[in-house]
This record gives sequence, C-alpha cells and structure tokens, in this order.
Amino acid sequence: MVDYSKWKDIEISDDEDDTHPNIDTPSLFRWRHQARLERMAEKEKEKERLLKEKNEYEKRVENLKKKLQGSDGNAESTDMTQLKEALQELEKKGQQLIEHEKELEKKDRSLSLFPPLLPFTPPSFPHRLLLPLPFSPSSLHPPSLPFTPPSFPSPPSSFPFPSPLLPSPSPFPSSLLLPFLPSPSLHPPSFPTPPPSLHPPLPPLSFSQIH
Repeated sequence: MVDYSKWKDIEISDDEDDTHPNIDTPSLFRWRHQARLERMAEKEKEKERLLKEKNEYEKRVENLKKKLQGSDGNAESTDMTQLKEALQELEKKGQQLIEHEKELEKKDRSLSLFPPLLPFTPPSFPHRLLLPLPFSPSSLHPPSLPFTPPSFPSPPSSFPFPSPLLPSPSPFPSSLLLPFLPSPSLHPPSFPTPPPSLHPPLPPLSFSQIH
C-alpha cells in the first residue's frame, strides 16, 4: 500500500493567485510597474539620442558641401581631399544611423513610421487614447457602392411558342363549344333553352292532402 499521508497537507495555490504566498504581491506589482516605466524611459532616451545624432549629421554634411562649393580652383589639393574624405566618412555614419533607426523600428514600432503603435500597458493608456488609429476605418467597412437596378432585355415581338397569356386552342370542335363560349359583347352568355317536357306538370298539393 502506498502511504499518502505525507501529501495530505500540501498547499495548492489557486489559479487566481499570481504570486507565491511568501512574496508580497503589492511590492511585486510595484517593482514590475517601475521596471516598465524605466524601459519606456530608456526607449525615449534612445530615440532622442538618435534624433540628435541625425540633426548633427545633417548639419555637418551641409557645412562640408558648402565648403566644397565655395572653394576656388586655386585651393590646395590636400584641403579638397580632406573635405572629400570627411564627407565620405559622414556618409558612412549616415548609413549607420539609418541602420540603427531600422533596428529601433523593429524593436519598437512606435518610431517614425508607426508613431500610433505603443505597447499596450497601463502607463501608455492615455497616450493611446490621444493617438490616431494605425489603420483606416474604411478598410474594415468599405464604402457601399450605389445601387443600380438590373436591366432585363425586352421580349421579342414574336415568340416561337404560344404565349401563356393567350388562350390555347381547344381540342374540341367549335360547334360543341359554341353555345358555351362567351359572347363578344359585354352581355352575359346565353344558354339554349331546354326542350319541352313530355309529361304535364304536377298540380300543386293542398294543405288537406298533406295531412
């Protein structure tokens, strides 16, 4: 026999319990919330740093282009080569900034291309309410097209078969049906009178004969 007595006092946690009984649940939620805020702040700092580097890069490129355009033909070749080399280095740095921006877009789609998409967390609820939708409502409900009634072809002047509205020819001769056919006028049809009876009519019965 198996002794189950050592398992009778096992504490089984409920499915609604998020944490262990020995862990302070409010403190754990507070730590998670703080970590979430720190991650969001770190993302914002990284975005600001990237934008700052892009602005500095654009300014330096403009300055170098102005120097190259403003330099005369009598300028020393060494200065021209230095300016061109500096411009090439800046172009390489610009490519690095573009790749960095693409990496940030993959990590967090809330950058440049998709600003409305923020992580669905409690701190971002107010921002999500103020931002526009990332899709067009017309994509879910396309506009209804104007209704055009269907057009049917007009029937031909002559049918190859008898029309259902016209009376079909009767298989009986017209002499038999002549008395019963409707008159062309609007008067009621006239029926032939019955032949006279061969027997005289019976006299009416009196009250005394009935009793």
